[in-house]
Amino acid sequence: MNKKFGLIILAMALFSINAIPAMSAPDLQTTVASSKEQSTVMVSVSAKTINKGELLTPTAVQIDDDSTAWSVLKKVLDEKKIKYEVQQSKNDFYVVSIDGIATESDDKNSGWMYSVNGVYGQVCANQCKVKKGDKVEWNYTTNLGKDLGAKE
Repeated sequence: MNKKFGLIILAMALFSINAIPAMSAPDLQTTVASSKEQSTVMVSVSAKTINKGELLTPTAVQIDDDSTAWSVLKKVLDEKKIKYEVQQSKNDFYVVSIDGIATESDDKNSGWMYSVNGVYGQVCANQCKVKKGDKVEWNYTTNLGKDLGAKE
């Protein structure tokens, strides 16, 4: 009796082990793919104010919990092999140049500004956290953001 009971338990265990991966693997892959699609932001770069057009059309960028307006820009610029330059110190961070278009190229009040969902940053880009679904835009300004509609 104990031998039959043991064989039944063993058969059920083997059946369970073989059945679970077959049912779970496609579901797991779908879940992973869905979470990747949902964990993105759209990033774009524009220099329309100086007639250079869009340097980067809206592009989906994968994010994590630590992603910032700067980290997603850096990620896509690196992937697209677009050159950039930043200036950083302990308490400050500034994007100086993207694709050869530098701060003060046009005027002493010109440079790169970012917005998240249409709101221009109030903190350095490397401190501005982004979340899935956000729209991060980097725009070149010629007059401290007035030409972009940025509020002071």
